[in-house]
Amino acid sequence: MSRTARENLRQEILDAAEARLWRYGLKKTTIDEIAADAGIGKGTVYLYFDSKETIACALVAKYKESALSEQEQIARDRRLTPQDRIRRIIRYNVMSAHARCAASPEAAEVILTLRPRFASMMRPYLAQEVALIAEVIEEGIQKGIFCAQDSLLCARAMKFASIGFMPPYPCVETIQEIETELDNVIDMGLRSLKPSTPCKESQKSTDHQANKVT
Repeated sequence: MSRTARENLRQEILDAAEARLWRYGLKKTTIDEIAADAGIGKGTVYLYFDSKETIACALVAKYKESALSEQEQIARDRRLTPQDRIRRIIRYNVMSAHARCAASPEAAEVILTLRPRFASMMRPYLAQEVALIAEVIEEGIQKGIFCAQDSLLCARAMKFASIGFMPPYPCVETIQEIETELDNVIDMGLRSLKPSTPCKESQKSTDHQANKVT
């Protein structure tokens, strides 16, 4: 079987699993059902995935890759100000996750079941999202819109501050509350990036110390 054929078959398995998992959840879904929906044998599924949990992780990864693609487009949209781009990057991740859960009543159960695997699984995607935010902050610094000693550190802080709004248990309940409070957190982060006299003086001090060392 060619590489393209293998990739197509893997995608067919994921498509069948996605339709079933988001409707019935992980506990009520079996490999036999996924295989039947894909029109293949159970053994063929195991050639690509060792468990239904692994399939579910692949679906979450597929969702994250799609979300990152959208966030990359936002980060490089020069029609928007750096402030607007940062806001939209952070909001997109949170609000699209809630939209996914709203569209699928069983999505929360899938997330909870996979949670023990999330730390390692999400790390690369988290790093990419932080890098996108840092890229926009750097542009803002170059334009004199922002003032920051470490754009990556600032990006990490803003990203991690938004994680508490993610499903299935956000820190506030309704979508309206989530949007409002998330915006408040983003606003606080953006205010911290605004140029100010203390920030400029701090930079001068840092440069002076660096010159003394050299």
